[in-house]
Amino acid sequence: MSAPRRRRRRARTNAVPVRRVLIRGGLVTGLLVLFTYLATSLYSGIPGRDYRTVSATLPQVGNLIQHDPVRLAGVRIGQVQSVEAGSDGKAHLKLQLNPGLDVPVDSRIVIRANGLLGARFVQIVPGTSTDTVAEGGTIRPAATQSLTYGVPEALDTFDKQTRGRLQDMVTGLGTGIAGRGDDLNLFFRRVSDEVVHAQELFTTVSATRAVPYLLPSMNAALEPLNANRTNLLASMPQTTRALQPLIGERGAVRSTLDVAPGALDAADGGLTKGTVLLASVRQVADAARRTLPYALAGLRQTSRLLNEAKTPLGRTEDLLREARPTVPKVLEVTRALRPVLT
Repeated sequence: MSAPRRRRRRARTNAVPVRRVLIRGGLVTGLLVLFTYLATSLYSGIPGRDYRTVSATLPQVGNLIQHDPVRLAGVRIGQVQSVEAGSDGKAHLKLQLNPGLDVPVDSRIVIRANGLLGARFVQIVPGTSTDTVAEGGTIRPAATQSLTYGVPEALDTFDKQTRGRLQDMVTGLGTGIAGRGDDLNLFFRRVSDEVVHAQELFTTVSATRAVPYLLPSMNAALEPLNANRTNLLASMPQTTRALQPLIGERGAVRSTLDVAPGALDAADGGLTKGTVLLASVRQVADAARRTLPYALAGLRQTSRLLNEAKTPLGRTEDLLREARPTVPKVLEVTRALRPVLT
């Protein structure tokens, strides 16, 4: 009797229809698309909420970018919706504010630093007006400075050229103070001794009523110099040429300065005995005070004389120009006579 045959097991087939598989795949794909949309849209705000949009125009915004926070009194009230450069060279901002938030129309906007790495946020400084900024309205920048500079802006100033000049300055400073430690110590010691006296001076000056008039008076005194700065600059070469003989004869000048202390002592003694002379000068001053009211006519005549003297002075200028070649010869003669004159 033969052994019974084993039945072959049929291969198990997937009983799920293809249509159902496609439907499930479509649902999963749709959910992924929905999650992706929500992830990107939620970054710009919750869908369905009635946000308010206002604008602002500032000359500088630093590293401000989209989605940076907007704060009011330290509380986040919105975000930057867009940052664009306008044709006027300024930055045009659109700010997305939370619904139900009222911002006074006289509020100001400032760009603040949000850390040391260059991040920024927009700060709204509220005003006192009862009117509020409408939808699509504009918030004005601060009157003083709409951007507060931070570490990145400070580092941007140190470009290649600035770093080179700074290195040259530090090198020159080190060369200048090398071996001068004693002199520097003496300098700082004397400065510290004079700080107390300077403080007493400033305290005394500030206690007077003349301080509010000091700066206007200085301004009035400097205005003529500012108006004649071209003439002053033009007179520098002539001044240099006039001082050149003193430089060439610095030995004689040094000898004169050596003798000057004795002469000053003698002058001091003469001044102490000049009380009678001062009394006479005072009498002359009193007489001049009585005479000055009548001097106006004389000044007018002098002015007329000076106006009429332009032509003779012009001729004198020609004479002096022709006499210039003789000056070196005269100097040679005076140099030859100097030993005899001494």
